[in-house]
Amino acid sequence: MDFLNSALKAGKAAVLNTPEWEMKVMEVTDNKPWGPSSTDMQVVADATNRFSEFPIIMGAIWKRLNDRDPSKWRHIYKAVTLLDYLVRNATDQVASEARVHMMTLQALSNFHHTSSDGKDVGFGIREKSKRLVELLHDERKLMDERRAAQKNKSKFSAAMSSDGAHHGATGGGGGGRYTGFGSDSFRQGGGGGGSSG
Repeated sequence: MDFLNSALKAGKAAVLNTPEWEMKVMEVTDNKPWGPSSTDMQVVADATNRFSEFPIIMGAIWKRLNDRDPSKWRHIYKAVTLLDYLVRNATDQVASEARVHMMTLQALSNFHHTSSDGKDVGFGIREKSKRLVELLHDERKLMDERRAAQKNKSKFSAAMSSDGAHHGATGGGGGGRYTGFGSDSFRQGGGGGGSSG
């Protein structure tokens, strides 16, 4: 079923001539019940360094963040999560752009939606957007967070390259020491009790 949905989305994107990086942001911020992977977010972060991709990526994020359909709350939550990651790990232009759109982020700190089972699913959106607004207002803390993220990325890259030489890790979850449950695990019926439908 996921394959069919993916093929349908790809066909629709081709017909509508949707840019590749807009599609990637839409994929990372989809409506599935698990969060975006750090690998996918890092791919998007790396692409923000390319002048031609930056406005497409940011435009897609703002589109998601401005979606006020409460049934699409996961899109919004994942878009805030992605933006928070990008502010720390991508080009510093992301933070500048986020400051321009501060009103959108501040409005999200009042987002409310209750699921059909009575759960306040807007809580995570409110909290993440409040923390992101605070971070964007504090230049020193933002610089510290960006340095820490860079340091962690460097440590992880060094560990993966040395581990890959000795254990055959691929970084994509293919037989190395550092594997986990990704969306592929759920599609194939493995991992954490997820369903394939």
